[in-house]
Amino acid sequence: MKTPKRSALDWLQELLALGALSTVMFVFATHQADLPAQVPTHFGLSGAPDGWGGKSELLLIPLIATGLYVVMTIASRCQRLINLPIVVDREVPEVRRLLQSMSITLKMVILVI
Repeated sequence: MKTPKRSALDWLQELLALGALSTVMFVFATHQADLPAQVPTHFGLSGAPDGWGGKSELLLIPLIATGLYVVMTIASRCQRLINLPIVVDREVPEVRRLLQSMSITLKMVILVI
């Protein structure tokens, strides 16, 4: 199966997702040394921290962001990995294009948030 050609909007969203991932990595790398040894890891309903951990636990943020980027990129190329609530013919070019666009948009939104 051939991967559909990407539109200009798809490329823009890929660029935004990669920019968000790069920003997460940059902020983590530049500010890790400035963090205190103990940082809040969980906040209660009142907004006050009720869980604490070492600053090394913050390494999970860029690792999770990188993992999401990789998984969503693979899903946009291997569209069988995308779970759909209805039965559709995934061989139809319009469906393949829509699935690709949807997964790229979802990746961008997740990483920007």
